[in-house]
Amino acid sequence: MSAFSTVPAANLSDKAKHRELALSEAIKLIVDGYVHLRDREALEELHRHRQTLRRRLQASSSHWFDTSNSVRLIDDELNEIEVGLARLR
Repeated sequence: MSAFSTVPAANLSDKAKHRELALSEAIKLIVDGYVHLRDREALEELHRHRQTLRRRLQASSSHWFDTSNSVRLIDDELNEIEVGLARLR
């Protein structure tokens, strides 16, 4: 643990996993809400927004800044949105 850190390094991955689970659960709830409302346009807009975020993250990735975890999370969200869109067909 560094002088600036308040969380032991071993716990960081546990906290990151919890945050990731919360985010993926959030997108599932959002998608389920739009499906329930039959709001295809909102789901398509959410999908476009996540695609734009993904492109911007990939463009900003460098050896100084690793965006792979964020890109993976957005990919998971995109998959969840696509499942929701398929449910509306």
